Amino acid sequence: MSLLQGGCAVIFIVFTIFAGLTAWQYSVLLLAVLFLTYGASTIIYPSGEKLIPVLVKEEKLVQTNSLFMTTEKVLDTAFNAVSAILISFLTGTTLVWQS
Repeated sequence: MSLLQGGCAVIFIVFTIFAGLTAWQYSVLLLAVLFLTYGASTIIYPSGEKLIPVLVKEEKLVQTNSLFMTTEKVLDTAFNAVSAILISFLTGTTLVWQS
């Protein structure tokens, strides 16, 4: 899901740079993107956890679940960091250009 959030952040930033949005429109669009990505993660994360026992044999369940959770947390942290850096860098640039 973090990949989706990072992708949305990049698309959002590129869109706002070329669309010439005002600060108010920019804020509303940012809230809409955040609502959609967090809403999607609310649905996707539990369904991924429910599929593991269906797809994996009982003797490998603990190992697979721990690998899944570790990978999820590492990717979540990495993509949140990348999207935060992109948003902070490009948002400041966008707001300076619009002033």
